[in-house]
Amino acid sequence: MARPRSTPVRWALRLLLVPVGLLTVVGLGIVAVLVDDAVRGGGPCTSAVLPKAAVVFDVVTVCATGDVDDTSLVHAAAVAAQWLDNDADGTPDDPGLMAALADGRPVVVMTPEELTFWPGVRAMVALRGRTFQDLGAHETDPPWGRDAAPEEVHHVIVNAGWQRYLPYVFSEDADDNSLLYRAWRAAWGGGLHWYDDPTCDDACRVTEYVYLATAAYLGSDADLQTDELRALDREELRLRSPATVQIFESTDYRYPTTAWPDGQYPHAAAFSFQGLDGRHD
Repeated sequence: MARPRSTPVRWALRLLLVPVGLLTVVGLGIVAVLVDDAVRGGGPCTSAVLPKAAVVFDVVTVCATGDVDDTSLVHAAAVAAQWLDNDADGTPDDPGLMAALADGRPVVVMTPEELTFWPGVRAMVALRGRTFQDLGAHETDPPWGRDAAPEEVHHVIVNAGWQRYLPYVFSEDADDNSLLYRAWRAAWGGGLHWYDDPTCDDACRVTEYVYLATAAYLGSDADLQTDELRALDREELRLRSPATVQIFESTDYRYPTTAWPDGQYPHAAAFSFQGLDGRHD
């Protein structure tokens, strides 16, 4: 007896089952993540896949997977403290920035190397609604080469803090036409800044520019080894982009202008830790 032919309706039903099945798998995966975090999670990172944490001045959180070494996490936390208390007197420099960060609750997510798929999904679910930036332990205070912690921590403080606090000064959005955006446009058009990454739009370039300009202002030679910023020190930056230096030196707020973060912050009261060997609240 001949097998009945599949009708167009049957084929349509089979095709519909594919996305339905995928959605079911994704939905069950999200439920499993939520249940696992509800049972084994908690703490400042609210996820079982991020059991290590450092909270800096109660506004910036560094979260890490269990296989990140404690030294790297502590270093990243100290860098965050130095960005917030750049004169290292034990008190954050700008109360308005701290209020903006308390509202935005930014997070630095640390993994041993690059942020892979599963920790990334878990982080997105656990930290939904919060600004976060990834940082690899392998690029944090390495025995040789550039320390990536100052850049990644600076990015998250700018995005969740300075831009929220003073959008007319620091916004990366072209529609806001902030002082920083205008300074970047002049730098880009004048050949001072170049960032050859097709995935990075103008808003992304503004964030990269303010970091590199800060590196030039504070003398971080390791961050100026490429030709992305064609000003290698404070005076050259002042000469080529006085508008950028004016943003940094304004007395209307306290942007970090004292010292480049090196991970050596002397005030233990700035931190609370979870899940680290020998370091607990």
